[in-house]
Amino acid sequence: MNGRDAAKYFVHGIAFSFLFFILVVAWAFILIFLVAIGFFIGFIIGLGLLFLIVGGLNAFITSLLWFKVKTGFWDLLLHGVALFFILLIASVFIQFLPNLVLPGVATAVVTFLIAAFIDGLIAQRVARWWEGEYETGVSKEVEAEWRDKEL
Repeated sequence: MNGRDAAKYFVHGIAFSFLFFILVVAWAFILIFLVAIGFFIGFIIGLGLLFLIVGGLNAFITSLLWFKVKTGFWDLLLHGVALFFILLIASVFIQFLPNLVLPGVATAVVTFLIAAFIDGLIAQRVARWWEGEYETGVSKEVEAEWRDKEL
């Protein structure tokens, strides 16, 4: 891994953390509304929305920084489920436990910065499972040249 990749992992993690925080706040209000309307069904729909948001957000960021990611409904849903639970487990060890042992602003800042890098790494690796295939096309110029040479 070179410095450029490390920076991209960090940017991926920071962007994901920042956008995810904003979306979770909005999602919380939607979940409260859905649960109020239909308790169990609303909760299931709310979780489904969360997983779609997580998968879509990571697919978007990964497409900007790394590679194309499949964005079908089931792809995003499964992508979100996998990423959510893997990041949840990682966050317990990277952020929650250190902040529990050494509470304070300094610990929170240091663990956030470390977690941003690791979250970016995890998010990119999980997105690799849904990496889209690039279409291999031949440019019109090359195609015309082949026709001229009767290849």
